[in-house]
Amino acid sequence: MRFRWSGWLIGMLAFNWNPVAAAPVTLAGNVVDFSFKAKAPGKLGQPVLSEVADGSGLAFSPSNFEVHSKKLGHTINKTIRIDIKADDGFVIDGFNLSQLGEYGVAQGGRGSIFSKVRVVDHTNKDQRFTLKDRDRFNSGEGEWNQILDGSDQLDKPSSWITLFITEEIKAKGKRKQESWASLNSLNLNVKMLTSAGGPVTSVPIPAMVWLFGFSVAGLLGAPHRRSALKKKSAC
Repeated sequence: MRFRWSGWLIGMLAFNWNPVAAAPVTLAGNVVDFSFKAKAPGKLGQPVLSEVADGSGLAFSPSNFEVHSKKLGHTINKTIRIDIKADDGFVIDGFNLSQLGEYGVAQGGRGSIFSKVRVVDHTNKDQRFTLKDRDRFNSGEGEWNQILDGSDQLDKPSSWITLFITEEIKAKGKRKQESWASLNSLNLNVKMLTSAGGPVTSVPIPAMVWLFGFSVAGLLGAPHRRSALKKKSAC
């Protein structure tokens, strides 16, 4: 009987357990708020608010979002949901997502970069669309960049949209020669308008947010990813 009661108690505790790490995080700007689950960014890195001339944004600092392979191929991908809600007196008029990274593909190998944003507009139910882009590399090394611009598809201003952002990179070597690719930065910029349709200019970030951003940058400071990846390929 004692065993049954203890088993029941453990089951109830497990059922009602709600870890703090699963709670949503909200970064509040002066005109818009960004919400996501605490652990959701993963290797994309915890974002910080960034200043945008006509709105607000998020700046991610990816941590080890890279692949390297000599033969079998290596893929890494991540999807994150971000809820974007305009503050009173403002509306969302558009957004763009920009990514930067590097690649090195062995002769006969291959690599690819894939980005996708699925948009759900909670204000205008008919406004749902998907943006995506893929770049492929057959040989050589260099830098890559992609921009997904949702401003044209967002025909009507909105007070609340949800973005499902997917990032994926692949690499495959040839004859024991390594291929690699990395995602080094990810920036989400959101264009805002006043509710009357006027422009939003020079939106400052609260001082405490700047201090937090600099602290995180100091803790996450690391050597340039390209040199780190070259060292790996040399091993």
